[in-house]
Amino acid sequence: MLITGCAANRADQVTALDVKSQAARDKLAAGRRAELSAAVGQEHREREIVQRILAAAQGYMGTRYCYGGTSASGFDCSGFVQTVYKKLDYDLPHSSRDQARLGAPVAQADLMPGDLVFFDIRHAGVISHVGIYIGNGDILHASVHTGVTIDNLSEDYYRSRYHTARRILRPEDQFLASSSGS
Repeated sequence: MLITGCAANRADQVTALDVKSQAARDKLAAGRRAELSAAVGQEHREREIVQRILAAAQGYMGTRYCYGGTSASGFDCSGFVQTVYKKLDYDLPHSSRDQARLGAPVAQADLMPGDLVFFDIRHAGVISHVGIYIGNGDILHASVHTGVTIDNLSEDYYRSRYHTARRILRPEDQFLASSSGS
C-alpha cells in the first residue's frame, strides 16, 4: 500500500518521533546509570571515610571525659577530635573554636562523614563543643557525661545546640586515594 499526501507526512513524523523518543529514552537511561554509579561511588567513599575515622578512634570508645585531655586516659571534645585526626595525618588545634575556623563551612543538610560539627552547649553564642560527623545523623565525640560516644543530631539536646559544621578533609581524603585506616 502506498501512502501519499498528509498521511505520508504523518507516517514520517511518527517514525521520526519514535526514533527521537528512543534516543531520548536511551540518553535518559544512560544518565540514570551514571547518576546511580556516582551515588554508589559516593556511598562507598563515605563508608570508607567512616571506617578510617572509626579505626582511628578504635579503643577510645567509652574513654572518660577530662577537661583539656588529649590521651586515652581522658579526652575533652576538641582533644578527642585532635587525636583522631592526628592519626589521619591532620594537625588540628586543641580548641573547638579554633577548629571551627578550619576548612570550609558546610550546611547541616550537606554533612558528609568526616565533617566537624560544632555546638553552642551553653546557648551563649559561642562554640563550646565539637564532634565528628559519621553519617546517618550520628556524631562521634567526647561527651562530658559519657566520655567518648556516638550520639545523633536529631536528639533534642544536640539539635537545639547545633551551631555550624566545617569540612576539613583534603580532597584526596574525601575520595580516599588510599584507605590505610591507620
